[in-house]
Order: sequence, then C-alpha cells, then structure tokens
Amino acid sequence: MRLTMKMTQHRCISSTSKLITEMYGGHIPVMVDTVVDVLDPKDSNIYVDMTFGAGGHSKAILQRAPEARVVCLDKDPKAYESALALSKIYNPGQIMPCIGKFSSLPNIMTELNIEAETIDGFLFDVGASSMQFDTPERGFSLSKDGILDMRMDQGRENNVSAMDVVNNLEERDLTEILRKYGDEKKSKQIARALVEWRYMYGKIRKTKQLVDIIESVFGE
Repeated sequence: MRLTMKMTQHRCISSTSKLITEMYGGHIPVMVDTVVDVLDPKDSNIYVDMTFGAGGHSKAILQRAPEARVVCLDKDPKAYESALALSKIYNPGQIMPCIGKFSSLPNIMTELNIEAETIDGFLFDVGASSMQFDTPERGFSLSKDGILDMRMDQGRENNVSAMDVVNNLEERDLTEILRKYGDEKKSKQIARALVEWRYMYGKIRKTKQLVDIIESVFGE
C-alpha cells in the first residue's frame, strides 16, 4: 500500500514538474544539491522557501524529506500558481503556498498558525532568474524586446513598473536611483539621456528602447 502511494505521488510529481516546465521553460536552480545538503531537511520539520520560483528547491527538500512541511513564499503570481499546483500532490498542509514580499512573512506565519521557534530552516535564492529573463513580456530581458515592465509581482494592483519609473520621474530622481541602487558611474548621463528621449520621441515603452538609450551614453 505504501509503495503504491509513493509510486502514485512520483507520477503526480512528474506531471506537476512537466506543467511547471511548460510555465517557466525548465528553470533549474544552481547548486540545488549543495543547498539541500546544507539545509539537511528532516521529516516533520518545517522549512520556509522564501523565493519559491519554479519550486526546484522545495521539491528537492521534499525528495530528501518526504514528510517535511514547506512554506512556499514568492511575490510572483506565476510562482504562486506553481506552488498551488505542487501542493495538490502532497498531504493537506504539507505545502503551504503564499504570495507576498519578505516583509509579509510575520503576518503569513500568524495566518498559518506557525510559531517562529518551530521553523527549522529558511532558504533564500534572491534575484531575477531565467523564469523572468526568458519571458520577453516580463520586461526583464535586455536581449529580447518586450514591454518595459520588470515587476516581480506583475499583474498585482498598486505596483510600479519600470516604464512608470523611466517615463515619470525627474532627471535628478533617475540619477539618484541609478547611482544608489545600480552603483552606476554614469548615472547622471543616463538620466539625462532618458529625459531627452522622452522630450524628443515620447514615452519609452520597450526594453530595446531602454538598451539603445543606455548604449548611446556608453558609446559617447
């Protein structure tokens, strides 16, 4: 009976992995085996995957410890959909899909009735990944033209896109963002080029336009 359940779960995992691959283009986290070795998951323990993404780390945790529980957090709605799909093949409450920022974790833990001291490990794999870069309409890729978006939580209300930033901010504010968060030595020149483009050609809408504007500064 137990063997039959494991075989059924394995088939479900394979089916879900295929679905996630179709959604995200087969993103595989780097050094997943090393990360799980360090985490050393145990059955019945609780882990928090703070950057669920396509679920590679969470699935690896559960392969190592099939009875573990994993809180799967991500601000990307598509990643949340992936976590929901994964949760359907495990026992109720074993996979806990959550959508939100890192700062929302305390409230999420309260809603899940999980005490901080009962958590056995946290996993962070921060930054954009091929899930975002390989999808032009997400607006992260500089090699594939798409709408200038760059939002991890694309589609959610009251969030600002890259298009909003480059088209609405004053030159001094653009300079400060590029200098402070990008450590960009030519922040002032790039900000000036963005404002001049807006004045001469109108709204900056595509990633290729942004690339051309920045390249024009470095080509001077």
